[in-house]
Amino acid sequence: MRLRQEEIEYVCWKIFRHLQEVELIDVMGAEELVVERLKSTLHENLSSEDQLNREVDEILREHQIQMQREAVDYRRMFQMIKTKLARERNIVI
Repeated sequence: MRLRQEEIEYVCWKIFRHLQEVELIDVMGAEELVVERLKSTLHENLSSEDQLNREVDEILREHQIQMQREAVDYRRMFQMIKTKLARERNIVI
């Protein structure tokens, strides 16, 4: 999932406001600092997922001929491998 910087900021502010509304956080200082940390964390997570996608794509390219021979659905296999690797690496996708 690729998000533009504006979308990341919007999502982070929505998360922040929701956490305040349900009283899971009470910010004593600058709200912007909390949102910046949320943005940083979300960006790290998206970057990890992008890296995982590249790794899965490389694995599938290595087996491309065999997959074509056996008529394996690329998207289905991509999702299966991605899910397996994410679980093994404790990555939340």
